[in-house]
Amino acid sequence: MKIKMLKTIPGSIDGIIVQEFVEGEEYDIEGPLLDAFMRMKVCEKVKEKPAPKRKDKGPAPENKDAGPAPENK
Repeated sequence: MKIKMLKTIPGSIDGIIVQEFVEGEEYDIEGPLLDAFMRMKVCEKVKEKPAPKRKDKGPAPENKDAGPAPENK
């Protein structure tokens, strides 16, 4: 889950390496560390922005081979 830190706090994603989670920064974490941060109220969920809508322009035009370019004389 994507979260935004409300406070700078150390934490460990894998239980071995400790890193600093910085206030204002966004992280993608899950599991026990996410649960702990949520219980301590040191982070908030980031609202996912919807993907931009793609304007469908239909299929790509076929690349027609017109042969070699004419020579300039």
